[in-house]
Amino acid sequence: MDDADFSMSKLAFFSMYDYYSFSVIPVLGELVAGDRDCYQYLVESEVFGSMIANAWFQKVEYENLVGGVATIHSGF
Repeated sequence: MDDADFSMSKLAFFSMYDYYSFSVIPVLGELVAGDRDCYQYLVESEVFGSMIANAWFQKVEYENLVGGVATIHSGF
């Protein structure tokens, strides 16, 4: 497999993951927990850092893992 094949596979994976994150996870949250909004906000992690900073946390940081599939946020 050359680099172009790997890049296409990676692109396809992230496209599928984005679809799953924004379309499937909120629906599952609504079906299982009865709360779509909480699960929608989980996949919108870019906003999360500002949310915890607005909640008086200091030293808010984040680290993207696996190319952005998961993100670790921290604050004190």
